[in-house]
Amino acid sequence: MLARLTAVFTLLLILLTLSLSACSSSSLSPEAQRGEVVFTAQCAVCHSLIEDKVIVGPSMVGIKSRAGDRVDGMDATAYLYASLSEPGSYLVEGYQDLMPFNIGRDLTDQARDDVVAYLLTLE
Repeated sequence: MLARLTAVFTLLLILLTLSLSACSSSSLSPEAQRGEVVFTAQCAVCHSLIEDKVIVGPSMVGIKSRAGDRVDGMDATAYLYASLSEPGSYLVEGYQDLMPFNIGRDLTDQARDDVVAYLLTLE
């Protein structure tokens, strides 16, 4: 039964990936397109892509510009990597520390790079 559920889940994930790839903006790099798929599967349950819409965590609209201003001496790319690696370290004021602590370990290096590339497209 578990093997069958795993197969169904894998098939659904592949279909979602293909569907999102077909709908993705052609202006996104392949890395950012893959990051969009990972974001949709792993992050969108808590982070909205609608300005000022809060699900659990802050909206990701404008994250590219906000991330570069969050921590002195840290640009947007470094901040996003740090936020994935140690999510509780840079808690946004007004939000609880609810991000999965192991998200940085659960994502592959490639998936983490892809998510950061995608987030950097969200101006």
